[in-house]
Amino acid sequence: HETWDPKPLAVDQFRGPFGAISTNVPGIQLSETCPEQGKIADKLAFIRSVNHGSGDHTKGNHWMLTGFEGPDFNKPDNTIQRRPSLGSATAHLRGPNVPGMPAYAAVPHLRGGTDNLFHYAAYLGGGANPFVVNSDPNSADFRVRDLSLAKGLTFDRLENRRSLLETLDARRRIAEPHIRDLGEQYQSAFDLLTSPQVRDAFDISAEPDPLRDQYGRLLRYVYLTDGTFVNAELMRNGMTRLVTFPPDVAKTGYLRQLQTQAQESSAGMWSRPELVGPCDCDRNLYDCRDFASQSEAQTCFQYCVRTTGRDIHHLDGGGDGQVCEFLP
Repeated sequence: HETWDPKPLAVDQFRGPFGAISTNVPGIQLSETCPEQGKIADKLAFIRSVNHGSGDHTKGNHWMLTGFEGPDFNKPDNTIQRRPSLGSATAHLRGPNVPGMPAYAAVPHLRGGTDNLFHYAAYLGGGANPFVVNSDPNSADFRVRDLSLAKGLTFDRLENRRSLLETLDARRRIAEPHIRDLGEQYQSAFDLLTSPQVRDAFDISAEPDPLRDQYGRLLRYVYLTDGTFVNAELMRNGMTRLVTFPPDVAKTGYLRQLQTQAQESSAGMWSRPELVGPCDCDRNLYDCRDFASQSEAQTCFQYCVRTTGRDIHHLDGGGDGQVCEFLP
């Protein structure tokens, strides 16, 4: 509901951690995480009446990922996927957009727990299962597994191994129909190993940081071995500005207090307020809950509009020039 049906005026327990932004359709708001969809809202159909009566996450995960009701959490077969996931069904029907590329991929990984059980192809066969990257794109040494040959293995030896597998599998298929499933997986693996297009597609090292930032970065609280809280030291000395990324907000109150102290003592960058400004206007970083008062939010809004010409943080949901009016 936070994506296409936000409730910015609801209490915390219902509205979730994200703010709401206006779209190109008057009266329709979306999550602040969907600014590009907001620009084409007049071309989308929003169905906000879908609901169900189950509080069972296992059942609900299966429902969400496959479109069909799943097993009860307390049943012995609760890990068995009944129907193909929507990703697998699409991969089976459409195949890859580019020959040799995975038709269905999970980046950087699949969720844990019961969320990890129902992403697969079920009876459609292994060829429609997701290709799981299992590597964090935020890491400097990011690489995708299984896209290069093992040390000492040449393409000629790889081809010989595949020929041997085909010979053995052809004999086993007669007695074991499920071997067809393995054949699809072998072919997919061979395509991944031999396709330069696949390697290029997953090589993000050449992408500029601003582009990668648009897809999210990991937030970390950093501590030295002596227990020094690095985030706090930077804030205390006026070397950075507070920015929150829900749900990672455990230290927000403490860091906000340190920022206020740094501002009042003119520490670091706060000694030149005319250069720093009241908030960051380079990209969308804040929602109303990042401000202690309506006047603080209003000051940030007006500063960004004056310096960038736009409401970069989408604070003015009503479009009337008054932001975060529910704040004190």
